Formats: sequence, structure tokens, C-alpha cells
Amino acid sequence: YALYLIHWPVLITYLVLRDRPMAGPRSGVVIILVSLVLAVLATRLVEDRFKAWAWPERNKRRLAGVVVLCLALVAAPVLAWQHVEDRRADRIQSEAVRNNPGAAVLEPGFEFRGDPDAPTLPLPEDLPRQPASLGEACPEDLALPEKLRRFCHESVAQAAPERTVLVLGNSHLQHWLPALRPLAEAERWRVLTWIQPGCFYAAAEDQPGSESCRAWFEGAEQMIGTADPDLVVVQSTFTDQEREFLRPGLEQRIRELTDRGIPVVGIRDTPRFPEAPAECAVLNGEDDPRCTFTHPMVGTPDPALPLARELPLYSTLDLTDLICPAGQCPPVVGNVYVYWDDDHLSRVYSQSAAPVFGERFREALSTDGLRP
Repeated sequence: YALYLIHWPVLITYLVLRDRPMAGPRSGVVIILVSLVLAVLATRLVEDRFKAWAWPERNKRRLAGVVVLCLALVAAPVLAWQHVEDRRADRIQSEAVRNNPGAAVLEPGFEFRGDPDAPTLPLPEDLPRQPASLGEACPEDLALPEKLRRFCHESVAQAAPERTVLVLGNSHLQHWLPALRPLAEAERWRVLTWIQPGCFYAAAEDQPGSESCRAWFEGAEQMIGTADPDLVVVQSTFTDQEREFLRPGLEQRIRELTDRGIPVVGIRDTPRFPEAPAECAVLNGEDDPRCTFTHPMVGTPDPALPLARELPLYSTLDLTDLICPAGQCPPVVGNVYVYWDDDHLSRVYSQSAAPVFGERFREALSTDGLRP
């Protein structure tokens, strides 16, 4: 039992002190030997002596006091450490604008004035918690059947909105929501979302085999009808690790919307990689060339551009250069992890891209007649 308790702190302490992701063969053997020695000492000097200590068991009051003391000896350092970590996280977040500019470093004339030793955000322990928030639950004013309301959210609420924007797609639109929110708040837009990960606003037969995707796709028309949007945002292209393509049926969906007088903005898909660049960077270092990827879509024109030239109410938004500047897709831009897994933007990076996103979104709207 003592070995179980001791080996992990010994290993983690070694990794932190040596700034290594894992122990090698020689250091691993040393860690095992040190853990065994400490376990034997802890068993003989602590555990066995406590077992033989009869004083606490002479009455219930003594026993309760010893139990409370033992709990305090464990709880006090844990709480103190948690307090230190919370203060560290707050300090990092308060300095993020200066130390973690993210996509802002790609703007012409940008000059970094932050701490060159500041940690990269999101912190490695926060990477799994980076999916963008969809916002509040489906608002009551939308007349949707109860079985469909799980797909609907109000990402930006407005008491008297200038316009209603409907974001309709999967998680590759969801990860742009942090970039869209500042624009929507500035323009007083209400943003509703109809999002289901892994599903495609294209053709009914193009949906994965899950019942959720079929229900989401079939309910999209009801959502459009009840939301009565002034603008619909869709995903214009789709990627896998080898290519970028237009899904069958998407063009028909876009034409149906624009024929009804609803402007549509299509956001080009983001590259997908064989592994998570951020995880590679955490393990091997941000400058390790194995953690910088590329994709066949990088440097090519948006395949949805011909449709945008044909349809006056449809325009496209291409942000690939924010993810893969200069033709390469690094794991970190502006001291921020770009992706949190192998194909989704981190919430922090999406937020950092908000100024450029907003500028290009406004340009897209100026071409589809929604703005003067």
C-alpha cells in the first residue's frame, strides 16, 4: 500500500524537476528503487507504528480526534495547493491579452510585448475542456417539438435584436462561435444555433447512421421556419485528412434558402490532422517539426467560390490562413494552441481570431445584400 501511495508523487516530482514528459529506462529504474526504499521506510516507521498505537482506541473521543487530525493533515496541503493553482490560473488569465495574443500576431505590424516565458494557453490540463459553449438552452419563443429542442441553443441573446442569425451545422461551426460572439454583440444580433456534432446539412442520405443526425437534419426546416432568420451560417466545405470537398446536397440547401430571400454565409472547413498538434507539442516541444502539419487544402482556392459568384445572396468566408499561416499549420500561434484535438479549434484561439473574423464576416455580408 505504501508503494502505491509513494511511487506516483516520486515520478511526478522527477518529471517536473527535469522538465520531461516521461521517464526513460534508466531514470525509471531509479524511480522504482527510490519508491521501494521509501515505501519500506513508510511502512515500518509510519504504518506499522500507527497500527500498534493503542492510545487512540481507548475511547471514541480519542479515536475521533486522531481521525480528524489525519484528515486535516491531508486536507490542509491539498487545499493550500489548490489555492496556489487557482491564483496561478487567475494570474495567467489576467495577463493573457499581453502574453497570449493568438491569431493577433498574424496581423501586419504586430509587435509582441508580452513575457516570452509565459505558458501557452489553454494550459495542457485544460485542453480536453475546450469545446466552445453553445450558450443557453432553446428559448421558449421558438415553437419546436420537445424532442427537437435539444439541438437548439441561444448563443447570443438580445432583448431587441437588429437581426437574427442562425448557425446551422456541426462542431466545425461550433468552434467558431467564440469568434462570432463579439461581432454579434457589437451588431446587436441574436444568434441561434442548430448544432449536432458529426452531422451534415447536406442531403438526408448523407447523414451518419445515428438517429440523432436524422432527427437533427429533418428538424432543420422546422428550426428555420420558427426562427425566421435574417441570415443563416453554414459550413461550406468539408475535409478529411486527405482532401476538401463539397458534400452532395449542400448546394441544394443553399439554393433553397437564398430562393426564399435568406442570405447565407458559408464558412470554409478547417483542416483535419492525423493526430492532435497540441498533444504532440506538449509531449515533444512546440518547435518539434513533427508537430507542424499541412493539408492539401492549404493554399488552394475555396471550392465554394463558384457558387458564391453565381448566387447574389450567398457568400463564403475563408479563414484557413489563420490556422495555417505561410502554408504550414503549427500547433501554436501567438502562444496559443490552435487546436485542442486533431480537428477542432481551441476556444482560446477562436476568441483570439474574433477581430479578423468580424472584419471578414462584415465583408462577406456586404457582398450578399444584408448590409449596405
